[in-house]
Amino acid sequence: MNRYLTVLKLFWSTAISAELEYRVNFAFATLGSLGSLAGSLFSLFLFYQGDYTFQGWSWEEALIVLGVFTLLQGSLQRF
Repeated sequence: MNRYLTVLKLFWSTAISAELEYRVNFAFATLGSLGSLAGSLFSLFLFYQGDYTFQGWSWEEALIVLGVFTLLQGSLQRF
């Protein structure tokens, strides 16, 4: 298991180093990702501001789904 964690750490450090070579692109990508996350949270907040629920889902459950979706979308976007 340690071998896989070492390879994963090496992979991520190499990917981050390659991304930081172009700092302006990295800054814009970071701002774009944060803006997209803020927009998603705001949209979700607008739905839950009133009494509307998605098929009986609570606010916390919807946040978990949004978080998992955002993580998967971010990781798949890089590959």
